[in-house]
Amino acid sequence: MTKSWESWLRQARRFVKSAELELSNGFHEIAYYLALHAGELALKTVLVKCGVFDEKEDKTHDMLKLLSKIENFNCLPSNVLIELSPIVESGAKRGLSHVDVATAEGLTIDCEAAMTSQIRYPIGDEAPYQYIDPSETQNKIELANSLITLLEKHFSL
Repeated sequence: MTKSWESWLRQARRFVKSAELELSNGFHEIAYYLALHAGELALKTVLVKCGVFDEKEDKTHDMLKLLSKIENFNCLPSNVLIELSPIVESGAKRGLSHVDVATAEGLTIDCEAAMTSQIRYPIGDEAPYQYIDPSETQNKIELANSLITLLEKHFSL
């Protein structure tokens, strides 16, 4: 795995652009997946730049856990963390770090791993495009964009 933090952040930006394209073409469930991945990759970029990224330990989709590690290792100045934390926490409340989907049976699935099968494969008789809300996808794209833009500004990219 590359340790070039710039390539990590550039790839996160590409995931957001891809999410925007997928959403504009009506594939909101794919856009959702890409926006989640963009946010995760952006936070992992910080850990790579800080020199504390662990390929095994940080193979997580839990953005709050990644944020906590960034804070614990003082990877960003406090003024950047003050801006970054609410973006990540807002995303977590909206499902950016967890997938909360209601199925036809009325069950709620709360998955730590946002890339798990619940956003990639059908649940019962419903495919992801049926239970992932397009407006929520737009929110995730906006949050991922905000996160990446903040880091690009901080890292002067």
